[in-house]
Amino acid sequence: MPPLEDDRPPAPAPGAPPMASSDDLVLRPRRSEHPLLLCICSTFAALTFLPNIGESEAAMKWIARCGFGSGVLVFGLHLLPGASHLRLASDGIEVRTLYRSGFIRWSDVEGLFPIRMFGAAFVGMRFSRSCDRMKAVRRVASVLTGGAQGVLPDTYGRKVEDLAALLEDWRRRHSTAG
Repeated sequence: MPPLEDDRPPAPAPGAPPMASSDDLVLRPRRSEHPLLLCICSTFAALTFLPNIGESEAAMKWIARCGFGSGVLVFGLHLLPGASHLRLASDGIEVRTLYRSGFIRWSDVEGLFPIRMFGAAFVGMRFSRSCDRMKAVRRVASVLTGGAQGVLPDTYGRKVEDLAALLEDWRRRHSTAG
């Protein structure tokens, strides 16, 4: 008799975020501003190739090319499918930006709240005392931001207050369940 095959999906690698389930909520960033920023960076990068800049400004020309060229790359990547999302799961949140993911367990988070920095609104987070991840960096971030030890990179098409309330609701419901 042939051995039975295991039809379960493979387990995630150690330290990797858990597999997505049907109960997860995936939020994607609003992409309306990325094409505009991509066009602006592309225009300024192209202007650096005009021949009217003399040799004395050659260093500035290369600095501008690198800076605006990097902007073209970053904003172009943001437009590709799957580049960024926020996945809420029963055991935590996965933050994916430019195809790199990080996972934060609900048990490691003490609170999520709206904050303002540099004229923009973000969702800030405070980690629990039991969380050992990057304690020194979190202390510095808390001083610089007025209490947030971490921030989400986007509001995922929602008002910052609504996103913070949604995340805090998920945290309260699931941090005691696990």
